[in-house]
Amino acid sequence: MFKRFLFIIVLAYANITAQVSVNPESIEFPQVFISLTDSASFYIINNNEYPVTVNIAKLKAVYDLSDTLLLIPPEDSIIVWIKYHPNQNVIDADVVIIRSSDSTIGAAINITGSAKYDDIYDVTTFNKYDVELKSALNALVINHISLGYNLARDKMFMEIDNQKVNGQGASQNTLECVYTGRKAVGYTSRTDAQNNYNFNTEHTWPQSNFGENEPMKSDLYHLFPTDNPANAIRSNYPFGKVIANVTWDSAGSKLGKNYLNQTVFEPRDVHKGDVSRSMFYFITRYPVNYGGFFNQIQENVFREWNKLDPVGTVEANRNNAIASYQQKRNPFIDHPEFVDRIYSFTTNNIRPTIAKFDLLPSSLPFDSTVITNTSVKNFFAINTGSAALIIDSINISDQRFQIPNLITSIDPYSATKLQINFTPDSVKSYSAILTVFTNAGSKQINLSGIGKDNAVNMNDEIQQPLTFTLSQNYPNPFNPSTKISWQSSVGSWQTLKVYDVLGNEVAILVNEYKPAGSYEVEFNGHSDEGQTLSSGIYFYKIQCDDFVAVKKMVLLK
Repeated sequence: MFKRFLFIIVLAYANITAQVSVNPESIEFPQVFISLTDSASFYIINNNEYPVTVNIAKLKAVYDLSDTLLLIPPEDSIIVWIKYHPNQNVIDADVVIIRSSDSTIGAAINITGSAKYDDIYDVTTFNKYDVELKSALNALVINHISLGYNLARDKMFMEIDNQKVNGQGASQNTLECVYTGRKAVGYTSRTDAQNNYNFNTEHTWPQSNFGENEPMKSDLYHLFPTDNPANAIRSNYPFGKVIANVTWDSAGSKLGKNYLNQTVFEPRDVHKGDVSRSMFYFITRYPVNYGGFFNQIQENVFREWNKLDPVGTVEANRNNAIASYQQKRNPFIDHPEFVDRIYSFTTNNIRPTIAKFDLLPSSLPFDSTVITNTSVKNFFAINTGSAALIIDSINISDQRFQIPNLITSIDPYSATKLQINFTPDSVKSYSAILTVFTNAGSKQINLSGIGKDNAVNMNDEIQQPLTFTLSQNYPNPFNPSTKISWQSSVGSWQTLKVYDVLGNEVAILVNEYKPAGSYEVEFNGHSDEGQTLSSGIYFYKIQCDDFVAVKKMVLLK
């Protein structure tokens, strides 16, 4: 695809290149499925005449960095790779922060990625959290087909949990108690299993809490086969972690006291995740919280069990089997990670957010600047928090330092690069303090600079000019090739591109970091794809950091 740009003639201030810069300054990953990963790279460029050591950090676990500590040689650059491996269908904004140990060197890169599911959940749940996500999931699970209690139990005993039928490989009809592991082998019907094998149906959400009413009573997503003794022991006790006064213990399932001295029932480990996802389903499907049974104490335990006992093949197959009858799925079996995106199942509270403020670098020393001229540097205002950062005001103690473009807010997990100008009016040393006041507190940057006379002093150290120059190509017009030369006074990431008269990019001649110096490249009249360009007017554009220059050339055949 052709890239276009608008030719604009601008006048630039004299620039003092940042001590450390990055290229590119932001990375946006294309959307991927959550089962896939993607990678991108950026360069950290050391513009100093001495080596620097920087730490590199990111905020979110879905991103990984190839390096977190680098020693960058003088006037050189090092590539860093960042890998994106999403686990939710959300937008993942992050900021990579580069800083020296004393924060006198600093830069930041905004990172954005997003992922999607390849199933029915993606469209209605994308980037939703908390109450909004609960509402979306409720819309997906309500109005299921209710089989009625007898038919639902028949399907559960003879098909859904029958290990001869459901793919678990039994040679005879086999049921397993979810709490004790005891099996009924060889039963011929649900009635046979109940009467002769002492099996029952467990309502994970006790049916007394909803008056044994439908459709809750027959909703298979919270029904499980148990033996009668275990079913009676569990009774209608809440779930929890038993730590004392155990009165019943079988195969890891226990009845006893939790840390609050409340009587609770703890299922064996292999059923803990199933219980938690069953309960998350029930409170989402029936958000009235029948009997007030679902409380914060249980919710905290269910969150732990959801991770302790992840979804296995048997549970996933059970979800499929139930969905074939009820025509609705348990979203917490399909995507147990949804739990992490819901702040509270017990209430409609949303997760608290907070802005966190950082400012880099901690100091900005400007080199000597001729009085009434302007030197430019950049700094980064960074929000590492989950709420918007509101900038109340910015104060600079000396008005020779000015910020031309103020901002009022910074999005969560992002950074904004701000420009600061130094315009001395006297031959002397200047120092000032820049203070940024926000809703997350205030931070400061120490500023310094020197104003100097424009007169030449033979004792002054000879310095390179503060600007670069782009020469006219030679020969011009040309056929078949021409040479383009330029001078750069500082090391920086430099690009040299050729465009046609419509602004279409046709060739990239340079795209790399280059130290200060003089350079020349040859343009052979071909596009990047190797196509011979036709006669006409072309433009070549060079960009070095914030500086851009454009010149015209003519290809004549």
